[in-house]
Amino acid sequence: MRIAFLFLMITLILCQPILGYQSDPSATKETPENPVPPKDIRLGPLRSLNSEFLFVPPRTRSEWETRKEKLRKHMLISLGLWPMPTRTPLNPVMHGLMEFDDYTIEKVYFESMPGFLVTGNLYRPKNLTGKAPGVLCPHGHHRDGRFRRASDAEIDQQIGNGSEQFRPNARSPLQARCVHLARLGCVVFHYDMIGYADNQQISYDLAHRFETQRPDMISADGWGLFSPRAEANLQSVMGLQTWNSIRSLDFLESLPEVDGDRIGVTGASGGGTQTFILCALDDRPVVSFPAVMVSTAMQGGCTCENCCYLRIGTGNVEFAAMFAPKPQGLTAANDWTIEMETKGFPELQQLYSLYGKPDNVHLTSRIEFNHNYNQVSREAMYRWFSMHLGLTRPTTESRIQFLDSHKLTVFSHPDHKKPATGKHFEKNLLKWWRDDIQTQLEKLIPTDEESLAKYRAMLSPVLATMVGRTPSEQTTFSENLSSEEKKLDDKTTEYTIVVKNKIGELVKGVVRTRDDARDLVVLATEEGSAVFESKHPQNGLVKRLLESQFSVLAIDHMFIEGTNRLVTGRVKNNREAAAYTLGYNSPQLIKRVHSFVNDVNQKTTDELEIFVDEAKRGVDPDYFVVALDRSAIDISVALAQTALLDGAHAIKGVVLDTRGFRFANVESIRDPYFLPGGARYFDLPGFLALAAPTPMLVYGETEESASILRQAYSAANKQNRLKLIKHSANESHYGQIINWLIRHSQR
Repeated sequence: MRIAFLFLMITLILCQPILGYQSDPSATKETPENPVPPKDIRLGPLRSLNSEFLFVPPRTRSEWETRKEKLRKHMLISLGLWPMPTRTPLNPVMHGLMEFDDYTIEKVYFESMPGFLVTGNLYRPKNLTGKAPGVLCPHGHHRDGRFRRASDAEIDQQIGNGSEQFRPNARSPLQARCVHLARLGCVVFHYDMIGYADNQQISYDLAHRFETQRPDMISADGWGLFSPRAEANLQSVMGLQTWNSIRSLDFLESLPEVDGDRIGVTGASGGGTQTFILCALDDRPVVSFPAVMVSTAMQGGCTCENCCYLRIGTGNVEFAAMFAPKPQGLTAANDWTIEMETKGFPELQQLYSLYGKPDNVHLTSRIEFNHNYNQVSREAMYRWFSMHLGLTRPTTESRIQFLDSHKLTVFSHPDHKKPATGKHFEKNLLKWWRDDIQTQLEKLIPTDEESLAKYRAMLSPVLATMVGRTPSEQTTFSENLSSEEKKLDDKTTEYTIVVKNKIGELVKGVVRTRDDARDLVVLATEEGSAVFESKHPQNGLVKRLLESQFSVLAIDHMFIEGTNRLVTGRVKNNREAAAYTLGYNSPQLIKRVHSFVNDVNQKTTDELEIFVDEAKRGVDPDYFVVALDRSAIDISVALAQTALLDGAHAIKGVVLDTRGFRFANVESIRDPYFLPGGARYFDLPGFLALAAPTPMLVYGETEESASILRQAYSAANKQNRLKLIKHSANESHYGQIINWLIRHSQR
């Protein structure tokens, strides 16, 4: 077997780049004076919420529309909203009407999920004739949220620097915003973030200041937010908060006086995050105004603004871009948005220009002011909304009547009691969320080839989000860094090859082959090429494979020889929330998976010529995969993505020992096998089901434990290609494994 074929096999098993990932060239820079050791980009510095998030505008509208659709799915999956939770009855309650000269205020609460309340105030214009625009107003991380009350010193400063004109408005810029929008003729719903004001079922300290994992909240019988089990089900505060925003739109749209074709959303800071996230996901808003949040710099520092996977290969400017070509106003201040005028906004203008509407995106840059949604910025918003919602009243703000919290609270009367709170409520809420999604997913369990195709279609964007290797994100393989050939005996040769792709990901592959070998076995182990050492537990399997005329390939991931599982890394942050790291970087498990993913769509003309050349020599370019230790977990995920990339036909068969592993049972966010979302879609068997009908021998599973896997093979009418064995494999099973490989080998 020639070195060309071996190089090909490794490059085919090598990875492709994750969603829009931009590598740091310095991480893999090499010079003639210092050519070794090579460095893998995956071992470089981790990205964080304070990294740079540049947005590169697309070349064409069609390119952007494709990208936007994929981004929307990526966001929904990251937020735990794929599929969406069931839209249960809102059961809205409105009470405590307060009347003022030209507007009214009511107290509102409703259920976004059963028993989980959204709370807030509804502002309406008086003397309304006909339908009115509806405006959703999420607030940011203001002290006390909707109940914010600025001090006299703060008011003096605001009036002194020209950012506010009236003392009651400066006392609560949030109330000022809602009142004036109502005066303009809008119906306004001002709702609480989780943990603020009346929304205390999940506390402020938990939702926004979470620091340390809670051992009593990780049980399989009931878990809490930020726990490994919550993350394994993609349950996050950000997901809940986004769902509250979606249901708030449902509530606003349900009001008879609201014109559903004229919906706006505006908020600042954390409320700005909620604004552009909601507007990226929901088609109902027609105008938006996220203030002092969209930038290429800091992406949101609160736990409520982060969730796993969300900003891998993307960022807030691109999220805001998803609203194009609908009108969108932005503000910049002396904060992380200070450079928006030159970094981020010009790119948004380029995108809007593709639609012929460059004026539909506007930036009010007032960097003389610190982080704010002051009167200057609010009046810019009023003008923007008036222009795009058909409002005609004056946009200059006037004095409001400030209301204390006891006037605004929705729980001000014995008939309106505060709802359940605490850990028991939290566990029950996440259980309902999990059960609801499972009920929906169970309807997708394959029963025939058509439903199997639907199951794969549902899971395809999930794997694209988790693994990030899709045909549209291909890169060519850059270079063969080194190769070495060593004759071991008169029949056996060992080749060692190191390859690198263009984004700087490396793989070292070691292959042993007999001169008369016809088939290749990729033998995945936790120790990589150390499997060829005589003391390795599976070295006996290597010998028996070679004796049975199989070539054996082992891979050292990320150019680490020996044990390379590694704990999941962590960015510099005092809080033990996985999203601060894994919202910007792939989990450690996925970094290993990247070394296995087979993308057959990347064959170049030269590679095809190699295939033809080697086929003439009797070498079969397809291969088997065997994983009998915890590498089987990596292989299960890689195999799922390989199948969805239409690459399963390159794999002749798979032998795995799962040992009954389940992502749901991982108890630490730093575990090398921790995988956000890993438990959500039928756990490990759900991944393997995507590979049906690839021939598969699975140890450590039963018909009951892997029922989804059996059902997938039955749906494909290939039941005989799957064999499940309850016990784990050991040396006594090597003969059984080799016989299975021989039986499925086309010799």
